[in-house]
Amino acid sequence: MIYELRSYFFSYENWDTYKELFFDKCLPIRKDDYGILKGKWICKLDHQVIFFHLWQYDSLDHRQALREQLGARDDWKNDFIQYAPALLDNQFLKVLNPIAADFDFKQNLNLFTIDCMPGTLKEVLGLIDPEMGQFNTQEFPNPNELKVFSVENNLLIHHSKHIKNITNYELVYLEA
Repeated sequence: MIYELRSYFFSYENWDTYKELFFDKCLPIRKDDYGILKGKWICKLDHQVIFFHLWQYDSLDHRQALREQLGARDDWKNDFIQYAPALLDNQFLKVLNPIAADFDFKQNLNLFTIDCMPGTLKEVLGLIDPEMGQFNTQEFPNPNELKVFSVENNLLIHHSKHIKNITNYELVYLEA
C-alpha cells in the first residue's frame, strides 16, 4: 500500500472557488473509485491557503492505472480539470510508504516533515515515540524525508545530528 500526499497552494481569493469545485465536482466524480481518500485538510498561512489531501492506493502501478482511468473521463476533464489548474498557485505530490496503516486521518492533525541526513532515517525513527502518530517514509522526491501525521502539536524528539530540519503544518480537517 502507498499514499499519495497532494498539497495545493492557493491565494485566499482563489481558495473558496477551488473548495467549491473540489466538493461539488471532484469528489462526486472520483468517489473512492480512483484511490481512497484518507483525509483532506487546510492550513492557512499569512498570504495563502495550503490544501492537503491524502489518497491510498495498492501500489504505484495501481495508482497509475486508476489515474489513467480517471483522466479518460469526460466529466473529469470538462467539469473539473478544465477549471482547477487556473486557481492553483503551486502544487506538489509525494508518494509515501506508510509504516503502520491503522490511523484515523479524519480529524485535525499536525503534519511534521523531518528532513534527515542521507542514510539516517532508521536512526531518526528510533528517536520518536511510535505512539505519536502515523509515520510514513517518502518514496520520492526525497527518500530521506519522514512524514508524521499526529494529533500532538509537539513531536517529542531528541536533538540529533541526523536531522537537518523539522517543519510542522497545523492541519484543519475539512468536512464535506
